Amino acid sequence: FPICSRRWYYVALEHLIPKLSPGGFVIIDDYGVIAECQRAVLDFRAQHGIDAPIIPIDRSGIWWHHIGQQAK
Repeated sequence: FPICSRRWYYVALEHLIPKLSPGGFVIIDDYGVIAECQRAVLDFRAQHGIDAPIIPIDRSGIWWHHIGQQAK
């Protein structure tokens, strides 16, 4: 699989989250197995005030309910 940096994941979140409708779901597949992904997700959420609970799916995936917070 491709090696993805923290920056790659962060930029992906910057582009995708603002397009997500309130009430939608964010699903991240690499969170539990790629440290750079987890760091990017946590940094992005902290910097954009996203406090919806992170729910584990399995050892690698997570989701959260996008309740209308908009990325700044």
